Amino acid sequence: MFIAGVSDDVAINLSTAGIGHQMTLKLDDRRSFGDVSLYYTPASDGSPSGTIAYPISDLEAGNHTLAFRVWDTSGNSATHTLSFFVEPGAAPQLFDIFTDVNPATDHANFYLSHNRPDAMATVSLDIYSISGRRVWTSTVTGRSDMFLSTPIQWDLNDMGGRRVGRGIYIYRATLKIGDHEMQSQAKRIAVTGH
Repeated sequence: MFIAGVSDDVAINLSTAGIGHQMTLKLDDRRSFGDVSLYYTPASDGSPSGTIAYPISDLEAGNHTLAFRVWDTSGNSATHTLSFFVEPGAAPQLFDIFTDVNPATDHANFYLSHNRPDAMATVSLDIYSISGRRVWTSTVTGRSDMFLSTPIQWDLNDMGGRRVGRGIYIYRATLKIGDHEMQSQAKRIAVTGH
């Protein structure tokens, strides 16, 4: 996956019509991709900027170069070249597990960050009481949104459907992508009374 952030003072040319002023990627000076602007997502603040997340498949093992060229609407261009190494079968990396609320009052969403954008991932989340008793567990399989797993929502109920008591709970997750499985570090979440 090629990921880039772009910005301009005026506007970025997103046209796929015409010759020569398209957003392009060139792999190893041999293979060109001209549909890159179709993978552009504009910035939410309305500025002339955004991100590109372009999937590149069927890469051979070894060293590669990738040249990215972008144009603005005034006819100016910028090019950036990067080098990278493809290692088939490399294990994914798990960076972090986090929740969107802490302390939690009615629910909490849990996310895992990793280095496999747009991958099918299975996430198993376990919640434990401070004494080490497993209170709740869930497993979700879905396509990652860039570098984040599909969220797992905990409604603050235990496995019997009863609301857990106020206090500190420990959470830990397991991420499985392909044949690789990784376990996160344990973290804490506070649950308040409702």
